[in-house]
Amino acid sequence: MPEKTMCLESDNAKEETEQLEYSAQIPTALYVRHGLLISFSPKNPSQIEAEALVNDFKSRLQQWEASYKECVSSAAKVRASTLKFAPNDLRVGWERANTTLVLDCPRLTIPYAGSIFEMRTCLAICTSKDPKTSSKVWSRLCPPVDMPDIPSRLEMDQVPALCPWFRKITNGSTEWAFEKLREILPRHLRDSRLKTEGIIKATILGITDSDLAAPFERLYEEEITAANLLQDAALDQKLTSYCKNVSDIDGTLGSYTKQTGLHKPTWFKIPLCVVLSGGEIAYRIALFFMRDVEGYSEIIGLAYDDSERGDIALRAGAKLSKIIGRWI
Repeated sequence: MPEKTMCLESDNAKEETEQLEYSAQIPTALYVRHGLLISFSPKNPSQIEAEALVNDFKSRLQQWEASYKECVSSAAKVRASTLKFAPNDLRVGWERANTTLVLDCPRLTIPYAGSIFEMRTCLAICTSKDPKTSSKVWSRLCPPVDMPDIPSRLEMDQVPALCPWFRKITNGSTEWAFEKLREILPRHLRDSRLKTEGIIKATILGITDSDLAAPFERLYEEEITAANLLQDAALDQKLTSYCKNVSDIDGTLGSYTKQTGLHKPTWFKIPLCVVLSGGEIAYRIALFFMRDVEGYSEIIGLAYDDSERGDIALRAGAKLSKIIGRWI
């Protein structure tokens, strides 16, 4: 083999190794949110019935505390005694023009492998007469963003191992909440039946890789789409490598912008205002695609996150159900 060719191959291999090492160490926020779409048969509860149901669930949380912690500790493989609820953190309120009553259970901290993670379980009870609307049970898990001395980010090479762990916990907690809701349902809607109608699994990465700054800034322009962005082969390859840490996608992300037909992925953007380390406020975009896979709908979010708190993934996840409501 000619000497020049050997040198080029050696340089390329070295560059690829350095890029992999760089990507593995990129600080990254990992956010996992799992949800059950649920239905009340034969019809959705009225506002009064929803309030009675949610208030009953709320009033029982203290007596259910041991059961909830046991569910989470079993999935997380940690002792239940190490799990702690945030004080005065239970929230109830109406959303979507007073058609959906939301209960946010208190945040629960989970110590694991020298780190601290934080989860929350939520109910969203829909009272709309529109048969296409759906109630939901959600659970989300991520590093905390407001605990002193607790990092809000991981390193990217931790993500492949932690993501399945996050998913196992959120799966368990959503199932727990669904069963508890079904347990108290006869007290309030005697002739109603509660069923699961679908599963949503959402994962968001807030990535500090500065190579993403300029491309993601372009996304704030309304006319710029994922397809426009992913025409850049190098960017497509980089985002694909990050995405494959949390999803079994085939090929590159760019190939998912070219699919057609009934089950083609849906791409969308969520705009956010963030506070940077210097205190200034800036606009940032989280880019999402949603696709149907066997047994559930998968949502993957990617964002360039240079915020001070590392909270773009958390805040984008909170807005997610409002964005996807028109599709599910």
